[in-house]
Amino acid sequence: MKYKLLVILLITLFLFVSLFAGDYSGGQPGAFLRIPVGARASGLGSSFTAIADDISSLYWNPGGLFQLKSVTAGGMYSLMSQDRIHNYACLIIPVESSLTFALSGNQFGISDISGWDEFGNFTGKYDDSELAISLGVCKNIGKLIGFGFTVKYLNHSLHDEEAKGFGYDAGLLFNIGFESKIFNSLRFGITAQDISSSIEWDTDSSTKEEIPLTMRIGCALDFIVKGEPLLIAFDVSQTTDEEMIFHAGVETWLFNLLALRCGLNDKEVNFGASFRIKAFQIDYAYCPDIFESEATNRFGFQISF
Repeated sequence: MKYKLLVILLITLFLFVSLFAGDYSGGQPGAFLRIPVGARASGLGSSFTAIADDISSLYWNPGGLFQLKSVTAGGMYSLMSQDRIHNYACLIIPVESSLTFALSGNQFGISDISGWDEFGNFTGKYDDSELAISLGVCKNIGKLIGFGFTVKYLNHSLHDEEAKGFGYDAGLLFNIGFESKIFNSLRFGITAQDISSSIEWDTDSSTKEEIPLTMRIGCALDFIVKGEPLLIAFDVSQTTDEEMIFHAGVETWLFNLLALRCGLNDKEVNFGASFRIKAFQIDYAYCPDIFESEATNRFGFQISF
């Protein structure tokens, strides 16, 4: 009975915050915060809200941090076109059986942008850089429920101007274990990203930009098929004043050494793979580029101590 009540609570919370999101202005401020983080999550089509059990957990759902039982460090590098960079690094530290902390940096930018004045004269080159430094904490109740909260320092540097601000995320993950030879666990997750988040520019007008709220809700089912794990995940996400997006992903591990995965991110098909040696793991994802016909290749790694 309590399981059903918790599932109802998840759905109710998602619907409530989605309605509340209408009070926020839409637009593109902080758009880099909505670029998927983590090669594994990207390979799964960004259906990671209910999984959230690797180095990218702080981004997707801080409520899932409790699933990492030892100190874990890692990062991601995206190979992108048009001189764009997207890097991510995170350190996760369990401090006791029911409390986990995490610190991450998420950077996106474009370098060597050519500048021109109103007369068509070349004025030099400049960079556009955005950064989010996040500190999160997760409190869990046994192996069943995790609740996480994140504070983000935001910085946007554009030529000679700079904007600073703060953002907030909250997430909940609910894990139901099964004593079965086929079904291992069923997980539900919900995340609210960029709650009351904004940045303010250091210009004379002190322009303040509100970052739109993004809601994610998902479920993930862990199977055992012929002795090998099979993970199936589904997510729905929505950013204020934008259409709802569906995500789905499938992953399997072979001999606990090699993982293969594919995912659907809206209408785009993603692929990925991982290679694991004991506590060290390397991840890769192939993702269509949202700006052009080329692809983005994401590389990630993590190590547990």
